[in-house]
Amino acid sequence: MKWIADHLLVRGGVNYIVPHAFDPKDFPDFDCPPHFYAHGHNPQFRYFKVFSDYVNRVSSLFREGTHPARVGLFYPAELEWCGACLPVEKPARELTTHQISFDIVSLDYLEAAQIEHGGYSINGQRFEVLVLPYGECLPAELVSLLEGLLEQGVRVLVVNQKPARQTGADTIPAAVLEGMEVVPLKELGGALSAYQAAQLSQPQPDLVVGEYARDGKRFYMLFNENIGRAIQTDVTFPENGNLYRYDALTDTLWEESRQGGSSPLTLDSYESAVFVVSREPLEAKQQTRGAWEQVPLCCDWKVQFADSLSYPAFTEDVPVQRLCCVQTLGGWENKCGTLRFSAQVEVPACSGGVLDLGQVYETAQVFVNGQSAGCRICRPYRFDLTGLLKPGRNELSVEATNTLGTAVRDGLSHYMVMEPFGVQGPATMQIRK
Repeated sequence: MKWIADHLLVRGGVNYIVPHAFDPKDFPDFDCPPHFYAHGHNPQFRYFKVFSDYVNRVSSLFREGTHPARVGLFYPAELEWCGACLPVEKPARELTTHQISFDIVSLDYLEAAQIEHGGYSINGQRFEVLVLPYGECLPAELVSLLEGLLEQGVRVLVVNQKPARQTGADTIPAAVLEGMEVVPLKELGGALSAYQAAQLSQPQPDLVVGEYARDGKRFYMLFNENIGRAIQTDVTFPENGNLYRYDALTDTLWEESRQGGSSPLTLDSYESAVFVVSREPLEAKQQTRGAWEQVPLCCDWKVQFADSLSYPAFTEDVPVQRLCCVQTLGGWENKCGTLRFSAQVEVPACSGGVLDLGQVYETAQVFVNGQSAGCRICRPYRFDLTGLLKPGRNELSVEATNTLGTAVRDGLSHYMVMEPFGVQGPATMQIRK
């Protein structure tokens, strides 16, 4: 759900998301899966607020402003009726994988556009480039508009090859054909590199960037769409100003440093981050500096289980003494609920600490000496333990909660490979002295 929400926010500019899966019928109702609440049977429903708060925070940043795209991608609806045509999805993907912001522009929008001084404006938004997917035949109305765009110095890129003809005539005027730039599909991103929302030190086709301008600030949402690989690179934003990084899951704004104009960027799979460039300084937390020391977690763990209706009463013991996934144990293949891993951890005097659980399936909540260190619904499963640790022995508990999919298989999901259940790790704890 978090991946889908980020996908909608970054790629589609969707800033109002209304989930629809609340079912008043008795559970299970196979006509309406999935079930968020499921009459108390869904063990993850208590974390639904974490997801909702996250989506609301990010959505609110991308409202009441403007999408500062300067590249328009023509939607070839009419071209598809006239002959061979390149699907719009192909150039859209090339632009997206090169972090180039664009808007889809239809023929109707172009007809209503104001064309002047090297650009064209649609509903108050100014574009400098029009990308035209290849079409064997162009509507005569479009050819006329292209002629006007080229006369005003608008850059028109046609993908792969120029059109052969227009409707109602055998040929397209020579001035229009000569003014078009032909760009092979795989070179489209490079041809428009000047319009990248964020420049990266290495190509990152899985990194999608959405940008937005509002209240004198520029917001950049960076999302790693790869579900199995982390991204490490340096990122440079074209805007000058104070740079911040916002973690919408914890509602925390951090000061971000730049070195030579760029900032280091690490995003785990599923992870996203919002960078803010502001002309005015904002109230934000500073990154803590200091030496880190690793604390061993090779201890005996007490592992217990509770289903959704019994939680938080853990009455069933699991026959293991380590952080692990339990679906390979006999009788645990279809368990649905929460696993609690509890252990005593010795910690020297410190000013703070971080617990990284590695991979968890799939929601994790951590408690230190009975106090919650927060909840993570996706990677990275990393928890700030500052203010919770004390010198000496600490009670550490990790609760991993899975989904109803292991226990209830509907007509579609029973074909899917089910994820494990538990903490796969590797888990590490570091403290700062």
